[in-house]
Amino acid sequence: MAHVIFIFLCLTWGSSFILMKKAGHVFGPMTIGSGRVVGGLVLLWGVWVLVMRRRQGWPFRYRDVAGLTFVVLFGYVAPFVLQPMLISRHDNSAVFGMMVALVPLMTALVSIPVLGVRPRAIQMVGIAIGLGCMSILMKDGLNRSMPIGDLALAALVPLGYTTANTYIKRRFSHAPPIVLAATAMSGAALVMVPMALSMETVEQGDTSMPMAIGALAILGLVCTGLATWMFYHLIQTRGPLFAGMVTYIVPMGALAWGWLDDERITGLQMAALGGVLVAVALVQANHGKPDDRDEGLVDCAAPD
Repeated sequence: MAHVIFIFLCLTWGSSFILMKKAGHVFGPMTIGSGRVVGGLVLLWGVWVLVMRRRQGWPFRYRDVAGLTFVVLFGYVAPFVLQPMLISRHDNSAVFGMMVALVPLMTALVSIPVLGVRPRAIQMVGIAIGLGCMSILMKDGLNRSMPIGDLALAALVPLGYTTANTYIKRRFSHAPPIVLAATAMSGAALVMVPMALSMETVEQGDTSMPMAIGALAILGLVCTGLATWMFYHLIQTRGPLFAGMVTYIVPMGALAWGWLDDERITGLQMAALGGVLVAVALVQANHGKPDDRDEGLVDCAAPD
């Protein structure tokens, strides 16, 4: 079953970027982000109320509001708005989907000051390779006339996931994953939905409307709600190292969908992605460490 879930996550999150692109033909980035969190929280709260409430009590207190706000802003609001904004602006899902591969590299860096975890020598080599490949991706973006500011914003997406999830490990490792994810999505909805309603409009009668609505529904219910639940389930049953290997496949899915949608895929992109995957393998190498289940539930971030 674990391998079935793994394949499901790879296919689901690998397609999330092209879905954001299709939804972006009609909806603004704030609306897309709002649709994702609303669809996700509806599904997760439904599962918790119907199935898990008796086994998993409410884990949060008033003193947790500030910490949860941090997670909401950096782990949900920022990346869920930046990704569709950049994809729509440049009509390109593959380039920004590849940025996901930087999550484990940035996690290793952020864990140094936040968790006091110092990477081993082999992991430092992986981080150096990954950062070098990131500069290649940036160069490829510049060759496509993408502003350096947009590329910097693209890099902030994995950094936001990384910072939020590392903080979760430090502060909220006691919280049941489904409750934590649903609570964070609810907080994100409180921020994003009013802004989407006040700032963005939808063009009525657009011929792309049915496809955009379908893409947004899949993003919310499947890619954000169901996939997040399955991801945390995989971490609980097989550990974060096994679950984190999803990161290897998601960028490839983003590239494949981009190619099918007639996006330009370059050899420089492929080389940089290959280097990033090598770097991820080095960073996630489990050299004589105890069972990775003991490292908590959020060593790796959800990669979409």
